[in-house]
Amino acid sequence: MNRKGQALGTGMLYIIYFLMMAMIAGGLYGGIISFFGKGYDIREFDVKALRNSIKTCMAEENLARDIFINESVFSERCSIDEEILNNEAYLVFINNSQGKEFFRGVYDYRVRCGFNGKEKNFDLPKCDNYCKDNICVLTASAQKSRRVAS
Repeated sequence: MNRKGQALGTGMLYIIYFLMMAMIAGGLYGGIISFFGKGYDIREFDVKALRNSIKTCMAEENLARDIFINESVFSERCSIDEEILNNEAYLVFINNSQGKEFFRGVYDYRVRCGFNGKEKNFDLPKCDNYCKDNICVLTASAQKSRRVAS
């Protein structure tokens, strides 16, 4: 008897069914993106922390003169672990006005710091340059963040 009303009601339920499926698919997509996302870009924080520790070490210990005489003085006085600097993610490059150089880490990061596209490319290191009293310190970090959950 009321067949027109029954067909209209069934047709309205299809709209609700598709809306629910879209919400479920959107929730699954959002959950997957939040779990397997890009990660965090911590390179800038790393390079600034490394620069600040070297800056305070050079001010307190008169490291600028001694580092070019004996290179092992750097890790002893600044309390920076050699394994951290040698794990292919960092660069510490110190040079003075006489042309003497000291570096720890990946020497190629010195060249990569001059690239134009380094702000948009996550594979290039973030760099920071600090100069004082004819001594320049270049620090670079290409540390990649990892997902915490496994």
